[in-house]
Amino acid sequence: MSVTHYLRFGTHAESKYFLGNGKDMYDSIIFNGNMVAYTQSAIAAFIINTHEKGFLIDPQTHAFQHDLSYLKSKNSKGEEKIKQSIQQLADMLGNPVLSKLESSLPVTPSDFGEQPVIDAFAEKVIKFQSNIIDTVKEQDDWKYLKFKLKDQKSSEPAPSGLIAPYFYMSEVSYDRWLDINVKLINASIAHSGESELMAQLVIAKDVLTSPEDPISKIIEEYGNSEAKAVLIWVDQFNTVNASKTELAAFRRLAEGLKSKGKRVIDLYGGYFSVLLSKKEILDGVCHGLEYGESRAVKPVGGGIPMAKYYFYPLHYRMRFTDFLTVHKAMGWGVSKKSFNSKVCSCENCEDGDIQKFGITTPVRIKRKSGIVTLNYPTQETKDRSLIHYLNCKRREFKTVQSKSIDELKKELIDSINTYENVLGIESVSHLNRWNDTLS
Repeated sequence: MSVTHYLRFGTHAESKYFLGNGKDMYDSIIFNGNMVAYTQSAIAAFIINTHEKGFLIDPQTHAFQHDLSYLKSKNSKGEEKIKQSIQQLADMLGNPVLSKLESSLPVTPSDFGEQPVIDAFAEKVIKFQSNIIDTVKEQDDWKYLKFKLKDQKSSEPAPSGLIAPYFYMSEVSYDRWLDINVKLINASIAHSGESELMAQLVIAKDVLTSPEDPISKIIEEYGNSEAKAVLIWVDQFNTVNASKTELAAFRRLAEGLKSKGKRVIDLYGGYFSVLLSKKEILDGVCHGLEYGESRAVKPVGGGIPMAKYYFYPLHYRMRFTDFLTVHKAMGWGVSKKSFNSKVCSCENCEDGDIQKFGITTPVRIKRKSGIVTLNYPTQETKDRSLIHYLNCKRREFKTVQSKSIDELKKELIDSINTYENVLGIESVSHLNRWNDTLS
């Protein structure tokens, strides 16, 4: 069974990594709905430039159920206002999210108490995704885009699937939202045409381990819905840090949906999720550019940028200083050939010069305590790390497809035995948890 490698489009500044040689790094693209709503022409042009790749548009309907402070930003006068991209998304999705946003209130289950409201909202959300190219046909850019399509001998691109409206569920709220989510899925089928209808399942981590066992009910309800595929997003679920109980519950959830005949995709996943595809549990895995292997449902601050290196044998990004420790302990400074064969031989690693992944520049930051100087990775350092990361991800997907599950599990054990004495037990313990969960 092959697995679809999705790459999430973050900002237009990242476009270059999706084009040219970057097209070999992924199978399909996922766009966030607010970006599509805010920069329709640019997204349409980008889709046409990557026309041979499939794409999905996440309508992000869950965004309107949270505290509205998450949807605001400050203008030049220091005033907090709804972000323009969010406002334009609400304009396109319509009521009840639009009216609630205008009233400065979050969406609640009671807003979907009547079937006509559910039907109308489902129609709007599906049309928003399916009409992405149509929205720019009245604009000046369309002449250029139409010529480009004709030059490429391509038909107008359309999403490879359409995602039904969805809302986030926690241990205490799933019994209120579950029925509404399923009704929205089933109402969407009337507007999806021949496209694959997809359900997005967004849950808190506490749903995975709740003693009330909401997983069984979710599997039953989503499994019997009209959706052909289910996209899973577990809030802040980092499989490197996750416990065996959480990993096993995630596997059970995905496996249960799969047993109901659904295609199952992890929207924010790392190597563990790719391994699950070998067990024919997951059909697709998505991540971003050096981030997005886990994500919080409610936006959080980005923190201080830090030079990191994706260490393939352990399948996570480690601080560059920690990588230097491993590099020195393993004697790779003496043997470039050994480093290339055991770690990476991509275009940025083949020369063995690993110092270039740690180049920083001092930046003076004003804080309450005074001026502090922090070392930030240079743009060149970020580019090298990012391209190396994408090469590692492509390698992971190819490796999982080409090897048996026993061979893949042996690789995990070999990495534990090799690096435990260098980094300590805790730094490699996730490989043990993954291995146990795969068994």
